[in-house]
Amino acid sequence: MAEHSVRGSQLCAPEDALWGLLHDASEAFLSDIPAPLKELSELGPYPAAERALQRTIAARFGLSPAQPVSVAEADRKMLHTEIRDPLEPAGTARLRKAPNSLAIQNPW
Repeated sequence: MAEHSVRGSQLCAPEDALWGLLHDASEAFLSDIPAPLKELSELGPYPAAERALQRTIAARFGLSPAQPVSVAEADRKMLHTEIRDPLEPAGTARLRKAPNSLAIQNPW
């Protein structure tokens, strides 16, 4: 979770970096649930509780209550990378990626 947040904050627009760093902060208190599962009706009040807590955290740090677009885009990029890279055979990810591309070669 820490690596995801730090790397994601680096992908955001510079003015959104703190929002990016804190975009999953509510999960430290409520638990980390994969995004697709949050849409299930069986989770009941969890999504609303997560949104309310995230708004409280944003307010505490002087951030806008709405997550900036660049944060959502960075989060999607990180999620894609976190799924892709660990599943590739050793060595293949490094060979096909250009230098400085988004890749997880040495997870924290």
